[in-house]
Amino acid sequence: MGFKTGRRHREKLACMMAICLVLALTTAPALAQRNYDAEIAGYVRDLSSKNLNVRDNAANSLGNEANNPEFGRAAAVAVPALLQALKDRDPTLRGAAAFALGSIGAQPEKTVPALIEALKDPENRVRQSAADALGEFHSESSSAVPALAAALADPDDQVRQTAAKSLISFGSEAQRSLPAFIDILQKPGAKDRYLAAEVIAGIGPAAQPAVPALTAALKDQDISVRLDSARALGAIGANLAQAFPVASRLLVNEDWHIRARAAFVVGTLGAVAAPAIPTLIKRLRDDEPVNKIAAQALANIAVSLKEAHRTDAIKALEDAQAAIGQSDDSDIESKTPDLDDAISALKAPTDRAQK
Repeated sequence: MGFKTGRRHREKLACMMAICLVLALTTAPALAQRNYDAEIAGYVRDLSSKNLNVRDNAANSLGNEANNPEFGRAAAVAVPALLQALKDRDPTLRGAAAFALGSIGAQPEKTVPALIEALKDPENRVRQSAADALGEFHSESSSAVPALAAALADPDDQVRQTAAKSLISFGSEAQRSLPAFIDILQKPGAKDRYLAAEVIAGIGPAAQPAVPALTAALKDQDISVRLDSARALGAIGANLAQAFPVASRLLVNEDWHIRARAAFVVGTLGAVAAPAIPTLIKRLRDDEPVNKIAAQALANIAVSLKEAHRTDAIKALEDAQAAIGQSDDSDIESKTPDLDDAISALKAPTDRAQK
């Protein structure tokens, strides 16, 4: 009898514990949400403080904490206050507000027009924050593309570079401003023309109308313009034979930054880049990041050669396979399967014929 009573007691206790666990799991998110709501409400109140430091801290805190997706969703209620802060007399707060609006990424119908307007702010840092924030809305609104395209002509270096980065995030959606990018690329006096080529590369095959301008830019005096034009042609899939020598020659440049960029570009040009394999093998002996970029380029070229059935490249691929296999770097060694697969696939017809 005592045994039965003990068992019932244990069953009852287990049942109560299960109920508690279920309640904890189901109420925890709600409690967390309430905590976020209280915290966000405090930041919203702080945004109307007379103390600039308090307002600035609130905007920055909203922007930083919005990296947490749950916080970011809950922080949508702060958008009206941040839009007001975007008009504050203090440029530091305006920049912080733009940053927070981009991090939260809510209410694009109100936020995007306000950020586009902020691209005209007299302060460089505000324009840069606005350009960066607009890139966060690439999946919701492409209306920012023309304004960001215009920002490629901004007098400030950081604003131009940030605008280009955001435009790249729009991918093929940036095609609507392709004529503007081509125009910048073709203007000898335009600053950072390579940024236009970078954006065109981000558009991909849809940027076919830019091919003549990109091909002409392969002869530009600026190394960055030449490299990024070659990269863009690779992304479009046009005039690869003309783009390849431009990039491959720079694999031996004395500047490691240039070698790294050249290795990346060569790795995007497909089977036409086979002649660069010996030089890329040498670049495996460079320091990071050149060696790792070269290894990835070799892997990319191997895949392209396999798809192109380039049996004439087997020996070069075997040399690359051996070089990568000797590396002590796990990131470099991880490219071995691509080489192995390409070599096996290319050898298969010969092996069958011999049998």
